[in-house]
Amino acid sequence: MATRDQIEDLLFFHPDMTYQEIGKIVERSRQWVHQVAREAGLAKESRLYRRDITVEKVLELYYHSNLLIKDIISMFGCTERTITRRLRAAGISPGETHSRKMKLRWSRAREAARVAERNTPALV
Repeated sequence: MATRDQIEDLLFFHPDMTYQEIGKIVERSRQWVHQVAREAGLAKESRLYRRDITVEKVLELYYHSNLLIKDIISMFGCTERTITRRLRAAGISPGETHSRKMKLRWSRAREAARVAERNTPALV
């Protein structure tokens, strides 16, 4: 068990070390090091993880600014998956995002029809 303790210590005190480097020190594979890290709650985030796109920011834009996912994507320059993952982390289901998108599409089309109706001269 000393190896697990060594790995946990290395992960905690040297967060910049890779699993491969730690594995060489304790003479274990990087996969085993990753497994120990996950079990200990010390697993590292992916290097591709966008830290600038927080759950709070996405919720703010999605609910308070009433933006669609595609609008948020264009603001951050990221993929749809990034935004939907943040929404899932906040407890928003895929069905809720889809139904909201349909509802907003319908209400925007309805508003456009009202504007067109107002701008059309009345025929007598």
